[in-house]
Amino acid sequence: MAMPCITATFVEYVGHPVQRDLAPSSVQVHMSAIRPAHPDGQQPGTKEARQILRKRARDWARRRAPRKALPIRTPALAAMVSTCTAADNGRERPKTLRDAALLTLGWGCCPAAVSLRTS
Repeated sequence: MAMPCITATFVEYVGHPVQRDLAPSSVQVHMSAIRPAHPDGQQPGTKEARQILRKRARDWARRRAPRKALPIRTPALAAMVSTCTAADNGRERPKTLRDAALLTLGWGCCPAAVSLRTS
């Protein structure tokens, strides 16, 4: 980038990491490295570049939003427990009982965990 750069060059430069799908914080680091390198009074304007960055941050947050799994209902729990106990031969019995017990215990404790988080 030629020094000092004009605002249009700066905006174009900010567009490249956005097109490469970098995180908004990484784009901010790129922007922050350029302005101090310019002499006082010759720094490029940031209004347009910040608008690009804000739009990028909104899109990034929307795409990266955590997804919640569907809750396990009683029929689904019964199906999981039945798969644990289906292969119930002599050697595998302790493992299958452990797995079935952990599934049932975890399912039973889930409402308590939710109430702890919301209070």
